[in-house]
Amino acid sequence: APRASTINPRVAPELDDLIAALLHRVPGERPGVTELLAWCARGRSPSTATRPAPAIAATSELVEREAQLDQLHAGFRQILAGKPTCIDIVGSAGTGKTALLRHFVAQLHEPDLVVLASSCSAREALPFRAFDGLVDALTGHLLRIDAAERDALIVPLGESLYALAQIFPVLARVPWIASQTPASVPEPPEMRRRAFHGLKTLLFRVAERRPLIVFLDNLQWGDVDSARLLDDLLAPPGVPPLLLVSAYRRDEATPMLRDINLLRAMVTPAYALRVVETPPLSLTGATQLALRLQAGEPSPRRTRSAEHIA
Repeated sequence: APRASTINPRVAPELDDLIAALLHRVPGERPGVTELLAWCARGRSPSTATRPAPAIAATSELVEREAQLDQLHAGFRQILAGKPTCIDIVGSAGTGKTALLRHFVAQLHEPDLVVLASSCSAREALPFRAFDGLVDALTGHLLRIDAAERDALIVPLGESLYALAQIFPVLARVPWIASQTPASVPEPPEMRRRAFHGLKTLLFRVAERRPLIVFLDNLQWGDVDSARLLDDLLAPPGVPPLLLVSAYRRDEATPMLRDINLLRAMVTPAYALRVVETPPLSLTGATQLALRLQAGEPSPRRTRSAEHIA
C-alpha cells in the first residue's frame, strides 16, 4: 500500500511509519495493542521502539502518587534480585490505577524490559479473558526477538505450547508452534494442565532472560477460568520471577477476586506481595491535575476553571 505521506505530505513521519506498519502485508508483522499504546504515549514508531508497553501518561499528569510509585519501584528491584513479586493496585473507578502503572513503566530504563499487558472488559464473556491480551502481547514478543532466542524459549515446550495454542489460537502466528502436532491428543483435563504448564514455563523462561512485567488490568471483570490459570501461575514450584501487577476495584466482589483471595488465605505465597491503594485525589491535587491538563499558561481564569472541575 502507498504510504500516507505520498497522499498527504503534511502527515507526520511518526504517524506515517505507524500507518505503514498497520498495513503490513503479513498480519503477524503488524503492531499489536501494546505497541500501538506505546506509540500513542511516546510519539514513536512501533518499528523503532525497543519494547512494547502500555500507554504512558506524561509525567506532569500524575499527582499525589509518589508513595505508590515508590512501592512499584521497590517491587521491580525485587524481581531484579530474582524474587517473584505481585503488586495489587486497588482503588475505585477513575482513581488512576492504570495511569499509575503506565507512569511507572515510563520511568524504567531497562533496555531489555518486557511488558505484557492485558485488560478485562465487562462486555466480554470469553474464557481466560484476563490473559487474552497477555498472550497476544507474548506472541508479539516471540515474533520480534531473533530466531535463536525464540527457539531457546519455545522448542523444549512443544506439547505444552500446542495445548496452550488450543486455548489461545493467536500463538499459531509463531510458525514453529503452529507446526506442532502431538502423537496423541489428550483428554480435556490433561490438555488444560499442559496448557497451564506451557504458559507458566514460557513466562519463567522469558523472565530468566529479561526483566518481565505482567499487567492485568480491570481484574474485577475476570472469569473463573482466568482465576484458575492465575492460581497455577503463582503456585509453587516454579513461580516465574516476574513482576505481576493486578489492578482492580475492591468494591466489586467477583468470582475471580474471591478465588485469588481464597488462594492467598490458604497457601503461603511463594512471592512477595504488596498492595497499593489509589485513593481519590484531594481537592488541591485534583485542581493541580486539572490545571496541568489545560492548554496554555496558568491564569486566574484557568485556575478558577480547574477548581470548578475539581
